[in-house]
Amino acid sequence: MSDRRFTTDLRWDTGIDLGRPRHGFSLVELVICILIIGILVAVAAPRFYSMADQARINQTVSEARKLNQLIAVSKQVSGNWPVTHAPGEVPPELVTIFPSLKFPNPPVPGTWTWLGPSVGNFGMSILVPPGKHEQNEYAIVDREFDDGIEDTGWITRSESRGETYWVFNAQ
Repeated sequence: MSDRRFTTDLRWDTGIDLGRPRHGFSLVELVICILIIGILVAVAAPRFYSMADQARINQTVSEARKLNQLIAVSKQVSGNWPVTHAPGEVPPELVTIFPSLKFPNPPVPGTWTWLGPSVGNFGMSILVPPGKHEQNEYAIVDREFDDGIEDTGWITRSESRGETYWVFNAQ
């Protein structure tokens, strides 16, 4: 009688399998499932991250075009391009025409800035924080939406006082 155990379904369990279906998974089955899930994640994760990066890049270009259009409207209304202002600061000329205009942070790292005609290439720009990754993202933006050459086209790279700007030209 000492080898019998009372089970929760009110029957005596002798420890002998009487052909009843067993419940649960073995350790081997669990390890195989975890391996399969790990392989699927390893295959899917890079695609997911590249899609997220592409969405950020597309949003950045879209915002640059929209802001440049607002500034072009401002030039038509006032007759002049706004002058250059500090990074993240909306030029007062634009505030009078678009009172609720704010420069949000761009989807890629950096700060929106308006570079006026006094700097040569002018338009909405992003002051880029120092770092290799951010520079690469802007090079991708230039390659996919422009000519891929940093010094020519609609998107150009500009250096000023040791700071790097990516300019979405308004001309």
